[in-house]
Amino acid sequence: MRELVIDGVTINDDSDAWVIAEIGNTHNGDVETAKLLIKTAAEMGCNAIKMQKKTIDKCYTKAFLNKPYETYHSYGNTYGEHKHFLEFEDMAIWQELKTYAGKYGISFFATPFDIDAAHFLNDLGVPCFKIASAHITDIPLIRTVASFGKPVLISTGGCTAMDIRRAHNACLYLNPLKRLLPNENISLLHCIASYPTKAEEINLKMIKILQRHYPCTVIGFSDHYNGIVMAEGAYLYGARVIEKHFTLDHTQKGTDHALSLEPQGLDSLIKNLRRLRKAKGDGVKEFMDMEKKAISKMGKAIWPARTIKQGEAITKDNVCIKIPNDGLPPYMLDEIIGKVAREDISTSIPVTFDIIEADFTEKGIIDYQVRELEKDKEKLRWRQND
Repeated sequence: MRELVIDGVTINDDSDAWVIAEIGNTHNGDVETAKLLIKTAAEMGCNAIKMQKKTIDKCYTKAFLNKPYETYHSYGNTYGEHKHFLEFEDMAIWQELKTYAGKYGISFFATPFDIDAAHFLNDLGVPCFKIASAHITDIPLIRTVASFGKPVLISTGGCTAMDIRRAHNACLYLNPLKRLLPNENISLLHCIASYPTKAEEINLKMIKILQRHYPCTVIGFSDHYNGIVMAEGAYLYGARVIEKHFTLDHTQKGTDHALSLEPQGLDSLIKNLRRLRKAKGDGVKEFMDMEKKAISKMGKAIWPARTIKQGEAITKDNVCIKIPNDGLPPYMLDEIIGKVAREDISTSIPVTFDIIEADFTEKGIIDYQVRELEKDKEKLRWRQND
């Protein structure tokens, strides 16, 4: 069985979703805002908070950083100034935030954008790493992160099947024996690198495809849809790691806020995901105890259509199917045709075994029911195999 353990939490096909609140840009470069996001996400029942770590001057070319970036969402006149404003560069700040997250019982980790950032986060002691969709082809970065021996989450937006295979193999590169183990320490997150993503673009079937091609890998979903329904649908398709961007107010300045969930949305998502896990069930079809009251009230049975005299044979004309189900079930109609009434049967009395002259002794009734159950066993106890 595919399985992943992060910060002591086991994630597999039978588990709750491991929900990540992404706040890499929605803290607006402010430590106190980051803390409030962490605290709020924890109170909503979120499993993890995720940030982004960049060694900016190594991530981007000088020309790229010097580009003008004068928009409503900008925190500087150039893209470089904007990025530096949003970046927490001091280890002390990261330690403070990680400790703060621990206080509220929520896992704290980040996406490294470069190898130096990966080492920075490993020194910080994060429990896992995330590879961004745009970096799935950065095999040196992926190998560096994998070398730390911690779980690696890989987003798969804007890439090909070969890119996914290459990145997955890169995680196994340092320990080929992991190919033979059920726990690969990897999660592949289905993702569409479109912000926000339209419903018709999301392609949730890819979750099943990834499960089939990577049978030992936990599959997840990094969601950029405005709302929570796609993340809920992804869980039903088999995603067990769910990532959503999170903000305190989606009208704030900054490009990520508009597509992020606010606290009420995150709360609803997590509650619904927990309900879905309970609703998933075991795939076995049975008549359950809690159904008996409703079926007793609304179910049908065989009743006399008129008074049936003692010694009169049962026919399709002198019986009918009515509610409630106090007598023989309708599927037994053919079995009792031709049988003789032991006594007068009024229309207020349902047709039962004990008022029909036939070989339906107590043992016969049980034997009949057993035969019916055996005959319809496959229909009564379906178990899903997909």
